[in-house]
Amino acid sequence: VQYWGEDELKSLSGSPLLGEAQKRSVATSDDYKKLAKMIVEDNGVMTEEEFSFNHFAWAVSTVFSRSLLLSMSENEASVPVLLPGFGEFDLTVENASSIQLDNETIVISSFSGAKSGASIFVNNGMKGNDNLLLNHGTFIEGNPYDSVPIAIRMSSDDPLYGVKERMLRTIGVSASTTFRLAKSNNGTVPSGLVRALRVQLLRGKELDRFNVIRSGNAPVSLYNEALVYRTLLMACEQMLKMYPTTLSQDDAELKEIASAAKDEELKATRPLVGILHRRMEKQILLRTKIWVYEQWSSILSIDGGLSQYLEHY
Repeated sequence: VQYWGEDELKSLSGSPLLGEAQKRSVATSDDYKKLAKMIVEDNGVMTEEEFSFNHFAWAVSTVFSRSLLLSMSENEASVPVLLPGFGEFDLTVENASSIQLDNETIVISSFSGAKSGASIFVNNGMKGNDNLLLNHGTFIEGNPYDSVPIAIRMSSDDPLYGVKERMLRTIGVSASTTFRLAKSNNGTVPSGLVRALRVQLLRGKELDRFNVIRSGNAPVSLYNEALVYRTLLMACEQMLKMYPTTLSQDDAELKEIASAAKDEELKATRPLVGILHRRMEKQILLRTKIWVYEQWSSILSIDGGLSQYLEHY
């Protein structure tokens, strides 16, 4: 995505993926400047033409798009390997093949077999489209591993910041942890995010209730839980406001593109992929809002156990 044109990038306006692509572009530029000084200016190992930014950016993107994780042995962790010819295979998130090291030879086996002229699909990890677009330049419509990153930061002005930061570490997260709202969870917020928010939003008189958070997923108090759900709703609203278009406007754009397609053949252009990707993100955020409403309604229902939180209100 970091190599898309300016007009093409507009289709990702508001998407967290656009920010990641911009970070990658800045990092690539910074790395190039540092290396160019050593390789070209200081030592003259290569000429400026040989070690151009375009060549370096191509090399970086090649490493990201062509490398795969390979297990060298049963007892060793997987390591990234740059495999020549790997780019000739089509990536998939389905369990379509296996990649193994056999006597210093990498063997790719297709589970479904392969017919002459047909594509061979290789699974390079259960990755969402933001990862595939950023690192491989690939998009899979209906990808079940799609997700949206969400980070809700605790204010450094909070007088209890230090105490809460230590509490967060106790439950295995930090004040800067980014969580992901997964498409497959149909709006359900990760329990780790809910627990982290309960800690971040504790009042002084509720600090002694931290053991409730540490030992499970029960609410601390009715007031604290209301703040948690309110914060989640506000975060989703703020993220949705970042997009210049609504979901219905995205649908209208897609219909317009489809109606202009010749012979009903829809080509996967970058703007089309951008619309599909941002539409998926909005759907996840809207489903998350629905989940929050349902959770809060269940607590306020007659059978929601409301009375057990009243003493901590």
